[in-house]
Amino acid sequence: MRDAEHFQEMYRAGDVPWDLGKPDVNLIHTVTTKPIQPCKTIEMGCGTGDNAIRLAQQGFDVVAVDASQRFPYCH
Repeated sequence: MRDAEHFQEMYRAGDVPWDLGKPDVNLIHTVTTKPIQPCKTIEMGCGTGDNAIRLAQQGFDVVAVDASQRFPYCH
């Protein structure tokens, strides 16, 4: 099975352990403790878009993309 097909099947089965339902704590820590100013940002493999949403709320200009057909709103 190709990687893309494998991920599609995982999404169909609901087996997505990386989808935490909230932004990644490492992202939050990095953005809040390092001198990173809001800027243009891309999130590849955004899934549900939790990280992209958090960054946008912090003033980042975010483009988020995901190859999964399950997340057509993430772009």
